[in-house]
Amino acid sequence: MADIRQIISALEGIFKIQLGDFYRVFLNIRIRQSSRTTFMDELKEKLIERMDETDLNGR
Repeated sequence: MADIRQIISALEGIFKIQLGDFYRVFLNIRIRQSSRTTFMDELKEKLIERMDETDLNGR
C-alpha cells in the first residue's frame, strides 16, 4: 500500500507539477467538519446530471 507521499510524488511526476505542502492540505481535508470529499461529491453530481440529461434526450 502506498503512503500519501508516494502518491503525491507519482502525481507530480505524471502531471509535471509541484504540489507544495501537500501533507498540510491532506491534514486539513482530514479534519473537515462537513464533506471530506467536496470535489469528488461535485464530480459525482455532475456526472449523474449528465447521464440523466442523456437519458431524457434519448442519446
